[in-house]
Amino acid sequence: AAAKAKADADAAVKQSSESSDERTARLQARLDRSEIAQVVAEVSQDDDPIAITIVLAGAANIEAAAAALAELWRTKDTRAAEALMGLELNRAATLIDVMVEKLNDNEAAIGLVALSEPGRMVGVAEFVLPYYLRSVVYNGVEILRIVAQRNVKVAKVIYAGLEEAEQVSILRRSSLGFGARPTVEKPEEKPDPDPTLAAILLTGLTPSVCVQVLRNFMNNGVKKGSVKWKRRQDVVVEVLGKFKDVGPGEDSIAEVIRDRLKL
Repeated sequence: AAAKAKADADAAVKQSSESSDERTARLQARLDRSEIAQVVAEVSQDDDPIAITIVLAGAANIEAAAAALAELWRTKDTRAAEALMGLELNRAATLIDVMVEKLNDNEAAIGLVALSEPGRMVGVAEFVLPYYLRSVVYNGVEILRIVAQRNVKVAKVIYAGLEEAEQVSILRRSSLGFGARPTVEKPEEKPDPDPTLAAILLTGLTPSVCVQVLRNFMNNGVKKGSVKWKRRQDVVVEVLGKFKDVGPGEDSIAEVIRDRLKL
């Protein structure tokens, strides 16, 4: 026991004298060896959420990086969300895809995307990074867009696992335009609407759930008869029209949904 305590103390001293680059290389080497628990135990105590982002961004072992992010989410979900936020979108989407497709960890993938949408956002005080650095807010739709380009099935699984608030948020931002993040992006920077993405995600829901999500989107937060309300009705018609491009039989499901929504 004494020998182990001394070894742990020596290791702690060594780590404290490391440069940030040396530490990153050491943690990435541990991920290469699939030493996931040890990496998560260390980075979950960090004051700097950017450090784990750098480790995940450069890790050669993609599955281990995805597993580490998933385990970090279970240990400290907001730290994991900030780590995901700091990653380049393609890398972020890759890790989310791997969680579902390779690790069968739907729960972590869904939880991380949920934290990336404002539907049930955690309190600001729970994050380390200031708001203007947290592009994680409103980021879920961008992640799912890239995941859908890689693997439509995975994108549908994640979207179906979200709470209705996040589903509506993602539907709104994909069908009306992703939207500028308040105080972060200028309105003219918002991407064009992507009704095809909205259709892909909605076809992963059962018809009854899809109706509820669309009804919520169409009517909540807008005055009936207003320009915004009319725009949402038109957008839903457009999105349902894209169902036929998603797969066989989806057009007939769209017809059932139109009937229930009286469109």
